[in-house]
Amino acid sequence: YNVTENVFSDAGFCQDKCEWLHIWTSSIHDIRTTNCYTDTSVQDNRGTDCPEANITVVSDGQWPAAAKQIMQQAGPRPRAQREVLV
Repeated sequence: YNVTENVFSDAGFCQDKCEWLHIWTSSIHDIRTTNCYTDTSVQDNRGTDCPEANITVVSDGQWPAAAKQIMQQAGPRPRAQREVLV
């Protein structure tokens, strides 16, 4: 499984330290996380063969252009577009 080009923003909704990545047990396996952006470095990755690459941690809301583009394109898509993507 691949997780790629995602943005996670703490946004102050967590009661404690938010984890941008939460792979909590070794029975979770073969998840590759690449080209993601986050404003917190807190994570839990205890998975098996779950590498991370090219993870950008930002501060003070200074999101790079690529992260801004991902955020602008996020959200529900019209039905016709969903059918093509599925």
